[in-house]
Amino acid sequence: MTLLRTILSILLGVIAGGIAVAIIEVWMMDKLFDMPDSMIPSDSDSVAAHLEMIPLGAKWLVVASQFVGALVASIVAGKVSGGVKKSAITAGLIILVFTVLNLFMIPHPTWMNFTMPLAAIVGFLLGSRSFD
Repeated sequence: MTLLRTILSILLGVIAGGIAVAIIEVWMMDKLFDMPDSMIPSDSDSVAAHLEMIPLGAKWLVVASQFVGALVASIVAGKVSGGVKKSAITAGLIILVFTVLNLFMIPHPTWMNFTMPLAAIVGFLLGSRSFD
């Protein structure tokens, strides 16, 4: 496999995983939960200030979004790369890094500091299982 295809597969996987996370965290959360009107989802300071008012189910949806994002990233990268497991794992690891960065940027409840990375790890491991 060419280097260009490897890079492209990882990039497309990360983009697809990021889109999956965004769809779940923004669109589904808005449809399923009453979020505080004064909260601006795109502003990390606003989210941090409103964290206690966010429903528990919405917090679990954020955890689930990390799982789905890493799963999607791994599957897309693996498919685009022609079945190369290293590409699938790399894309999933990048989503995991973004998950951890998110935890540093926005204060989360302690339980989310463990469950979000764990969900991303399980997601990319499951997503990369079917590749050589």
